[in-house]
Amino acid sequence: ISGPSLLDALATFPFFIELLLHRRILPTLTYLRVFRLLRITRTTSYSKAMDAVGRVFFFNREILQVAGLLGIYLVIITSILMYYLRPRGDDVNGLDNPSD
Repeated sequence: ISGPSLLDALATFPFFIELLLHRRILPTLTYLRVFRLLRITRTTSYSKAMDAVGRVFFFNREILQVAGLLGIYLVIITSILMYYLRPRGDDVNGLDNPSD
């Protein structure tokens, strides 16, 4: 029995114990559910993929920074244009002036 399989067993046993003995008074097994967090955060199988993603972000950081700045500039320019080119007048939305 390996360590990861024992951790998986400890993470799933409380569910099955409560399922089988649902009519009996049992102590709460919520403290054993902490092992589920350990099971989720176990990333040994994903470490190579995460390293690859990190390398891509590291080597392409300048390109990503330029793309982000261009996106911010485009949003600002578009919002300025929409503000100054908005329709003007008293009855823009087809509603009367509420101050009257």
